[in-house]
Amino acid sequence: MNHSRLLIRMFALCICLAVLATGCDRSTQESITEEEYAVYSAMYEDSSGFSLGTGYALMLVYDHTQLGVQPDELDRILEYLQQKWPALTPEMLNDYTTKNAQPHPLKPALGFAIPHKLVGEQEAKELCQNPNQSACWADLRAKYPDARGILYLSRVAFNSQMDKALVFAGSACCGSGGGGFLLMRKEKGVWVVEDGIATWIS
Repeated sequence: MNHSRLLIRMFALCICLAVLATGCDRSTQESITEEEYAVYSAMYEDSSGFSLGTGYALMLVYDHTQLGVQPDELDRILEYLQQKWPALTPEMLNDYTTKNAQPHPLKPALGFAIPHKLVGEQEAKELCQNPNQSACWADLRAKYPDARGILYLSRVAFNSQMDKALVFAGSACCGSGGGGFLLMRKEKGVWVVEDGIATWIS
């Protein structure tokens, strides 16, 4: 093979790898659907009973989705939720497990009615992991006076009719917080909170 043909093939290979890489990145970015974002928005709007949005003037949100529980506890907790909420079908539980097998990036605009800001892993550690709790809260309020911790969200699981949804949400920082699962239903095209169960408090 002459030198020019080798260069052409190497160039073509580079283009193919670039396309594949771009495609993989795009699928990651688009993996959270618009319907999931609609659930996030509705969850905040209709969360008075679950105390997610009460008293916040700024919502800090971790920039990747989280499973919500320890991996080895997931099956037990989902079984417990299914006992409490018969509307949770096996397909919904499987959807939750599959979607939350790994973290997914959230887009900056979550549709919340109040200002919100995504924070990454490094900033979350800097803000919330000071072992001195008083100093930790002082550090948080010095940078974000109107925030009260960091909100963590899971991916949203749906039933096949797309009128029931399951999502985890929790707020934590400086060694304290709490979280749990919300069962959502769609009424006349709008997502509302049907019930909530707390699964951890610290």
